[in-house]
Amino acid sequence: TTEIYTLSLHDALPICWVLLSTCQDEFEVNRSRHGSGPSAEAIAAETPLETAQREHADMKRRKRMLGNMRFIGELGKKNMLAERIIHQCLNLLLRDATNPHPDDMEAMCMLMSTYGARLENPSYAKHVHEYFERIKLLSKHKVLPPRIRFGLIDLLELRDNQWEARRKVEGPTTIDEVHEEEIGRAHV
Repeated sequence: TTEIYTLSLHDALPICWVLLSTCQDEFEVNRSRHGSGPSAEAIAAETPLETAQREHADMKRRKRMLGNMRFIGELGKKNMLAERIIHQCLNLLLRDATNPHPDDMEAMCMLMSTYGARLENPSYAKHVHEYFERIKLLSKHKVLPPRIRFGLIDLLELRDNQWEARRKVEGPTTIDEVHEEEIGRAHV
């Protein structure tokens, strides 16, 4: 297994250790599943129900992987995860530039979009430049599905725009926002 971090129980609270251990395990499990899917013959012989079940399981796995990447990025933003760990994850995800796995690229996009702005510091400038040179090449890689290539292009544009998203990401409405909206409606 890949050692993403070194942490003893004396270095962190037990809950932090469990969280980090779980993140590492999830990361390694997702990376070890590459190429372990059913063969083309097995997929062709599937019934519609089996196909739906396989696709549903794959969708759940991908959502979990992306959630894990976002969580890792958020832990990094809160300084609960060392920046070198983020770099190790990015190096693993961007390692294979000749035959990239779409899941790795999607996970890297999520991690970068969550944590990327924090990478823009002089101490890691060389590494970040190398990451984005690889991302530029990968965004033109015809082996990757268009959805992944466009995700890479979006990531490049996000960085060019100083990590400011083109459109605001909608999230849950706070109670204060609901109150302000109601006050605004009452005055109309």
